[in-house]
Amino acid sequence: MNVVTIREPSEQIHIDTQQLNSNLASNIPEITGDRVFHMADAMAQVLGEAETNFLSGQNEQLIIGLAKISQLAQQFGFLTILHVAKDVEYAVRINDQVAASATLHRLLRIGEKSLYAIWDMPERFV
Repeated sequence: MNVVTIREPSEQIHIDTQQLNSNLASNIPEITGDRVFHMADAMAQVLGEAETNFLSGQNEQLIIGLAKISQLAQQFGFLTILHVAKDVEYAVRINDQVAASATLHRLLRIGEKSLYAIWDMPERFV
């Protein structure tokens, strides 16, 4: 019997920390932590909505959600999320379900990894 090892995809993320800092920093650590929480919550929510819209075939709502993801990504410096969200949108617009599924799942992995990367960093923004 042969054993096959299946590796999870490993995604590199790129975050513009200056952009992130300029939008989240405060001289009061509690405010910075609150801003990080709200930003992470908003990003997690729109990523979840995008997945739900894709799975239910609501492409118009998915495109609207991808625009929100792109807006948040640009505002907070999530460069990889921004690029992949545009890839998902393109795949949806040309009605390529295989590409849309693959790129959406990549977006979800990158989104999760990006949020974990900044979650413990509020003190770095002060």
